[in-house]
Amino acid sequence: MQTKKTIFITISRGSIAKNFLHNEFYEILKKEGWKIIILSPAFSDEVFRKEFGEENIFFEPLYNHKWNLRDYFFAGLNKALVYNESTVLRDKYGIMDKSETSAMRRILKRIFFKPLSKFGFIKEVIRYIDFLFCPGKEYYVFFQKYSPDIVFSTNPMDDADSYVLKAAKRFGVKIIAMPKSWDNLSKMSFRVKPEKLFLWGSGLIKEAKKYQNIDSDDIFVVGIPQFDVYSKPMSSFSREEFFKKIGVDPKKEILVLGSDAKYSSTDIEIAEMVRDWINKGELEKDCILFIRPYFSARDGEKKFEKFLGEKNIIIDHWFKRNNIFRDSWDYSYEHMEYFSALMMQMTIMMNYSSTLTIDAAVCDKPIVGIAFDGYKKKEYGSSVARWYDSTHFKPIVASGGIEIVKSPNELKIAINGYLKNSTLRSEGREKLRNNFCYKVDGQSGKRIAEALISL
Repeated sequence: MQTKKTIFITISRGSIAKNFLHNEFYEILKKEGWKIIILSPAFSDEVFRKEFGEENIFFEPLYNHKWNLRDYFFAGLNKALVYNESTVLRDKYGIMDKSETSAMRRILKRIFFKPLSKFGFIKEVIRYIDFLFCPGKEYYVFFQKYSPDIVFSTNPMDDADSYVLKAAKRFGVKIIAMPKSWDNLSKMSFRVKPEKLFLWGSGLIKEAKKYQNIDSDDIFVVGIPQFDVYSKPMSSFSREEFFKKIGVDPKKEILVLGSDAKYSSTDIEIAEMVRDWINKGELEKDCILFIRPYFSARDGEKKFEKFLGEKNIIIDHWFKRNNIFRDSWDYSYEHMEYFSALMMQMTIMMNYSSTLTIDAAVCDKPIVGIAFDGYKKKEYGSSVARWYDSTHFKPIVASGGIEIVKSPNELKIAINGYLKNSTLRSEGREKLRNNFCYKVDGQSGKRIAEALISL
């Protein structure tokens, strides 16, 4: 008989709680009789504990660390040791604007860190020194209390997770990790190297090897747990029921505009354009514009208040914020059902190089990538267009599954083209799914659980 194991699972974000704890992954571990300790900032929240607590489930804190000089030093080194197109864009133009940049820093990184980033052993040396100077002692008490067999980090790029993993390393506990998103691997070197790494799709293996210095034998491609819902619809929404919920005639086509908060400051202007085309009858079919605010940003929906009550515009408000997690994400089962219904019932997805692109591809919905800045043309370094040249997004563009538009006219042409023929670029969307999603079969959570059990 197999010995029942004890596992630590880090849950640092509401979105991660939704992805893993409303999934077959969690159910399988519970049925196997594993003792599960959830490390989370929501450890004492009664709603969270009631939602996910059962016999043999325990909750402990995942601390939000205040950085000291050593943290700034090692985090800076780990960022510098990943050098790619995204690094060049960030160093040259900044994330928000050029005021964040430094010519001297850019030159030094190019001279020193560009060549150093190619040597994996240097990352390992930095990780070892980081472990010695920032050991994660605050978590020792939990390792002594529970004696875990495995630590499963669901966000290894996060500093809170890294301290748990350092404590795991100190106690000789097996470390398994899965990046919370497809764009994490190319941003910075993990402060702690996991023994095994779970990835969304095969298209990420090269990045894991190149930027995280992880061997092929230590990589498991498992799929995306939060996308299991698309193959196993948990939603009871029919098209009529969903449209009734949002108050729209089911004969209309839904054009979703996914906002990206401060990174897409002119999305209000995009919304105005699409609204005007709808109201003037300039689109091929009768449509409504559905604005999806960036809910991870506090008050991300407020900038769209001017559209409240307008004809043919819906602002997504079926979202319950929480004050426990940094991302404020609604991790409820109800919201997961609702969002999956939106993705399956929409006609076209418009967004700014976001993960919504992959959601849409999984549902085989046409995707438009907005690469211009509203009414006024901006220079490349200040434009949203530059984000499509990021290391993590270039393979998405190369797949051919997304239509990149660089002007209002191109946007209108793309929308009308998809309204006339939704199968346009379907082969590209299939390629995108194959590269980034592994199998869209509703079994990702099961594969993750089975992989953990086998280790």
